[in-house]
Amino acid sequence: MVDEVWRKPFRQFLSHMEDSERLTRLTYKGIRGVVTLIEIGGILRDGAKVDSERHSTNEELQRLSNAEISSDFPLLHAHAIMGEWGALECLVEDLVEAWVKFKPETLELPVFARVKVPLADFLNMAEGDRTRFLVAEVQRDLKLDLKSGATKFEKLLDAIGLGGPVDSRVKDALYEAQNIRNVWAHRAGIADRRLVEACPNLNFTEGERVNVSSGGYARYRNAFFTYAVTVLNRCHRECGYKPLATELPEFEGALRFDAPEVPSGDIPQI
Repeated sequence: MVDEVWRKPFRQFLSHMEDSERLTRLTYKGIRGVVTLIEIGGILRDGAKVDSERHSTNEELQRLSNAEISSDFPLLHAHAIMGEWGALECLVEDLVEAWVKFKPETLELPVFARVKVPLADFLNMAEGDRTRFLVAEVQRDLKLDLKSGATKFEKLLDAIGLGGPVDSRVKDALYEAQNIRNVWAHRAGIADRRLVEACPNLNFTEGERVNVSSGGYARYRNAFFTYAVTVLNRCHRECGYKPLATELPEFEGALRFDAPEVPSGDIPQI
């Protein structure tokens, strides 16, 4: 397929999200399984002589496992969000690079015209490095390091003609997820003033540990997927394909679009 080049970033994103979900589910089951095995072992021994060191280890494992279960696995969810947010960032950056290769005329857009680089240095770069360099310079020019949530992605996508509307619920979830990711990446999961002021609806206080419940994690995860499909649909429209209409809990109806008339048939898969 001619458009294979821009589908690859979506496939990589999907692969990461699937791996992350598998690891999360395995951890749920594994920790709950530890508790069950220790309890069964205690019942079967029922008074039999037990090595004191082994008994102490089992008690500690049971205590730690029960603590994770009762608190709803906050550390697991936080680390999953950090990885998945990174995967979303990678998706957008890689897509922009791929789109430039797919549509070389994109380089004629004003945002690339502002990039300044000595011609000799540019010509000495490998082809893939040239595109990567240009996209990095565009990000600096747009000051994306100062942007948050969907706005950070949309300014870059809009610059190459792939911008568009984003459902407000998705925007809110992405903004919260990024702020939570930052707290865990830079503040060891302890809420700082920036998070408290940026996301007052989360009701965290400064100095409090930012725990993410399974429900909160599912919401952010569904927002990541919904945003990815939102961007994918823009690529589909540019190529004359029918958009996907996937809907996930809490984001029903988020994939609103004015689809062009396209031939009926199977929707191209990612």
